[in-house]
Amino acid sequence: MKALRSLFFSLTLALTAAACGRADSTVDEPVVEENTQGATDWGCYSPKPGHPTIAEKDTFVSAIAVFAQEAERTYGAPAAALTAMACNESGFGWTRIGLEANNLFGWKWYSSASADGRDSWTLTCQPDWDPNKKYVVFADKRDSVLFVASKLASLSWYKPVTARYQQDVANGVEIRTAVNRWVAGIQQAGYNPYVSYIQKTESFLNNYRAPSATYSPDFNLYRYSPAGGGGGGDEVWISIDSPSSGATVSGEVAFKASVGGGTVTEVKFFSRATGAADWYGLGSDTSAPYEKTWSTTPWLANGTYELMAEAWNGSTKKATGVIEVQVRNAELDPISIVSPTSGAQVSGSVSIATEVAEAVESVAFYSRRAGAADWYQLGIDSSAPFSWQWQTDPWVANGAYELRAVALSGTEAIGEDVVEVQVANVVPVSIESPADGAQVSGAVTISAQAAEAADRVTFFSRPAGATDWYQLGTDSTAPFSWQWQTDPWVANGAYELRAVAYTGTEELGEDVVEVQVLNSLITIESPADGAQVAGAVTVEASAHESVESVTFFSRPAGAVDWYQLGTDATAPFSWQWQTDPWVANGAYELRAVAYTGAQAVGEDAITVSVGN
Repeated sequence: MKALRSLFFSLTLALTAAACGRADSTVDEPVVEENTQGATDWGCYSPKPGHPTIAEKDTFVSAIAVFAQEAERTYGAPAAALTAMACNESGFGWTRIGLEANNLFGWKWYSSASADGRDSWTLTCQPDWDPNKKYVVFADKRDSVLFVASKLASLSWYKPVTARYQQDVANGVEIRTAVNRWVAGIQQAGYNPYVSYIQKTESFLNNYRAPSATYSPDFNLYRYSPAGGGGGGDEVWISIDSPSSGATVSGEVAFKASVGGGTVTEVKFFSRATGAADWYGLGSDTSAPYEKTWSTTPWLANGTYELMAEAWNGSTKKATGVIEVQVRNAELDPISIVSPTSGAQVSGSVSIATEVAEAVESVAFYSRRAGAADWYQLGIDSSAPFSWQWQTDPWVANGAYELRAVALSGTEAIGEDVVEVQVANVVPVSIESPADGAQVSGAVTISAQAAEAADRVTFFSRPAGATDWYQLGTDSTAPFSWQWQTDPWVANGAYELRAVAYTGTEELGEDVVEVQVLNSLITIESPADGAQVAGAVTVEASAHESVESVTFFSRPAGAVDWYQLGTDATAPFSWQWQTDPWVANGAYELRAVAYTGAQAVGEDAITVSVGN
């Protein structure tokens, strides 16, 4: 799913990248429909468990391809790619946003204007590292496909990419090449921040049933473009399999291609510096697997190059494939991240500082979770000394991260450095005791842990749901705590406790927990617990003034059922327990239950020994 993980590390990108965030920056109040499906039912971004089946995949593709071809005829975006993107990004319609909002592309909602008047739906299970949980609600799947296609054809950063696809089709460029180039183009324009998105989409184009790098004659999606006819799945096509588009290569490079869709007698291989007019022939291969070796050293200067493979049948060229790669043979000019140092613990706003060689004109900064595959671009600094502010709080979860700085000369990368750091943002204040949801009584010690900068903590309480807080007191000495006297001042029930940390007059932060107060409203005063009794025993109980009656019970120690002795409705509350001759000697439990009206509000129990 796209808008999703774009998304994550920075509010900046989330507000500037297209469906992943590139939209009108004016935010209106939406009509919000909350997601009622629990995040524990299945992964927040995943298809519903058990779906899609093969049959459901086929049904989805059959329906969406019709809408996508309508979209290509109307707006020019390739139906093949739109179908593949919908399959990938909505789990064939089985993700939450697919089911609840007919949103097949993870297209996020930022304003009514940017959504052309459509409402929003909230994905409540979405993790906090992914900004903006609101997604555009579409009337149906056709509405979703046509809307996204229109944006990919009209928004200024995508429009040239779609125009080039239309030109490729008009010029007879093999449809697979044209569609793949369009997918790469919208990714680079900001549709998705990860280069791996290109390969992921192409894998669905090759085989929607079982996405892979291998083209399937039966289950490819290229057949749906161009929408005007001449489906690419039935024409000769050529794919450059190695190196991959965007790869960095050096030395002797294996240049490999595969073909299909018709008769091919020869594959010709070419290279040129990006922007050059003429292609340089590397040779040809007349049998599969089609391959030539491209020698980059010592003949080629470092830089960006295009590789082209042509499929021929006799004297007729049937298909062309082109990719772009980076040649890196010479040792790169150095760049060093001088702050933070590798292994450092960081928090808040982190300044990433570098030292670079004289040839460096700009530095691009990236971050990623340690061990993750994809880098997230933080920004580019074009003025020395090169640095970037990495905002970790509140956008970045605590943990290990890698920071990367890439030195650029013009658009050419000439060096990089990577360090690993630990993000550890401090919570300003946290109530450590009592725990949230705890049952308390009597004198309750409220303990709070606060940031080092805090010079005092003020404690408050209020009945749960009340508006106003009651100040309990302030502690100016760490560790910060306060005694909350609940008995006899606080009625039983749910209460919220609040701790606010200060430094000087500045409020650093606060924490709130909810507890249940349950103080005993009744105590058996006589006989004492453990006493030996005989004959007529007076059981006396003291109770809170709110108690209207007390019912007394007895049972042999360890028995299940209580025997009701009687009820006293007049304070002081008591009852005569006749043990002789009715009660056999031994251990017994006595119980007093306090009532206000018909409501039991508390009880007490003791154990005595009968010795008649």
